[in-house]
Amino acid sequence: MLPLQGLTYFFVPMVYIGSVVAAGLEQPQWMNSLALPDTVYGVALEGHHKNAARVLARVLSITLRNLSDDVFEHLEMTSFISSATNVYSIAIVQAGPFAWVRPPLYALSLMHSGFWTVMFVSFVPLVVVVATAAVYAVKIPIEGEAIL
Repeated sequence: MLPLQGLTYFFVPMVYIGSVVAAGLEQPQWMNSLALPDTVYGVALEGHHKNAARVLARVLSITLRNLSDDVFEHLEMTSFISSATNVYSIAIVQAGPFAWVRPPLYALSLMHSGFWTVMFVSFVPLVVVVATAAVYAVKIPIEGEAIL
């Protein structure tokens, strides 16, 4: 994972968890100012409904993590780096579900970041989704050219 890509991916949980720990396990005021509204598209998410949505987002996040492990296994991506050339030996998949979603790990990371929006009830993860998508928009064509 490139440093910028890794930074955009792990930025949100590091900042949120670190801020809560630094505030003595209380939610800092800046999180409240960046929180999502209680009503989204006319649907009220308050109390138990908001908590249920957060739990569902967490369950889906764990599911995506397991799915990314399956992607690694299916694509047989286990550190095939040549030390002499520093190039990954990866081919484009032409069959199965990963032939339709390219690259699958990038799609999973964007969905995962989207779930953070619900888990943290904040607009900040949406900014991270946009930043990560911008990184991928530059990176994906370069990688595709290198593979072909």
